[in-house]
Amino acid sequence: MSIKKPYNELGNIYPLYVVPKSIPTTIRGLAAIVLKSGVALEEQKQSIPQQHQTQADKGRQSRSHTGRGGNQRIVNAATETRRAMDEGWYVRMRARHFNEFDQVYHWAQQAEEKCRRQKEEIEEIRHEASQLLLQRDEHIAELTKRLNDMQYHPDILNDDEVVREMAKLSQKLDVWVKGSFKDPSLLQDLPQLKPVDVPYSMATINKMQNMHQNWAFIRAFVSSYLFYYFFDMYMVGVTNPDIEYGLITMESEIFDKCPRHVADNWRSATSMAIQSVTKGHLDDAALECMRGVEQLGPCASADPGLREKKLYELFQSCVDFKRRLERQTDRYKFSHTSSGHRFISGTMQSVTGQEGEGTVVEFSLWPGLWKGDVLLYPETVWSKMDESSVKDPTPRTETAPIRQDDAGASSQVSGATRGSGPLRIRLQNRLLLK
Repeated sequence: MSIKKPYNELGNIYPLYVVPKSIPTTIRGLAAIVLKSGVALEEQKQSIPQQHQTQADKGRQSRSHTGRGGNQRIVNAATETRRAMDEGWYVRMRARHFNEFDQVYHWAQQAEEKCRRQKEEIEEIRHEASQLLLQRDEHIAELTKRLNDMQYHPDILNDDEVVREMAKLSQKLDVWVKGSFKDPSLLQDLPQLKPVDVPYSMATINKMQNMHQNWAFIRAFVSSYLFYYFFDMYMVGVTNPDIEYGLITMESEIFDKCPRHVADNWRSATSMAIQSVTKGHLDDAALECMRGVEQLGPCASADPGLREKKLYELFQSCVDFKRRLERQTDRYKFSHTSSGHRFISGTMQSVTGQEGEGTVVEFSLWPGLWKGDVLLYPETVWSKMDESSVKDPTPRTETAPIRQDDAGASSQVSGATRGSGPLRIRLQNRLLLK
């Protein structure tokens, strides 16, 4: 902002003065008063000759009436004296106004400079505040990222979701079995087969009487492949027992010596890494399963291509679910009971309704699922009464081996006798080395 001086080079006052609005209110008011005084002084200066002329006219009239010629000189002298006095007063007033104008101009320059400095300071403060806010946001984002890295669980499952997914997969297998094997006449020639992972009593196959029992056997047959190739693995894709033992040992050491979130992140990252380096495992395992299940092909009534497609989709769903469980903070374990073992009502659900004393498992239709030592989903079985079943030597303990495999992870369910209080079930895992 520039301010123009209120007078020109000759020292004459401008007839009009405009006080800039940028000058503070107090200074602007003072300047207006001074400028108004200058204007009044200019008008008074211009009116002096007219006053003198009026007085001269009065003097001439007086001379004409009185004829006193001597008084003319006195009047002229007085007029000159008054004019000189007026001129001196005007000069003094003009100098005074000039000084006041200079002072106002100086104040205006100071105010302008002060406003400029204040604007610069405000801009600097705004810039610093903006930088501080930006640094704060970056710091918060970094802390949030570090917190998320410490608790990296992109696919968290709660118990209800796990149970629903187990029921959904079980239903999917049941629909596939009943949709692929609809013709009772073809099921009369059901071949002599056994599940892939446990010894099986051939006599039970020959005793099948109805369609539902045939479906139950087929479902148990496919379920045994799913359990053996997918559900019962430490991590999907790890088929070498030595590698599996090494991974279990590393996980145990990490859990003992590192914070919990470190172990959880290690397990999730390891599962992802195994998935990336064993991409062909699903196809290879699915091919092996289909070769085994295809032994039932002569009894199937559905189109072979559609039947295999649906079965492969079931395998894929089971693998995806198993991998999701591997990456949770809790440890999950599937249970599968071999034929002929004692039925335990606390860990199993029977589709036949036979659950009394002397009941044994004829088929395991769908595995159970444990979270730690808590049973989330009971094992679905086809049970039957067998008076010759071997009872436990200890009367207060119920025992049901979940898997019989000399080269894998063996599990055992143990609890208390019914009627002696709530049944407490503990799942104990034991690693058997080759």
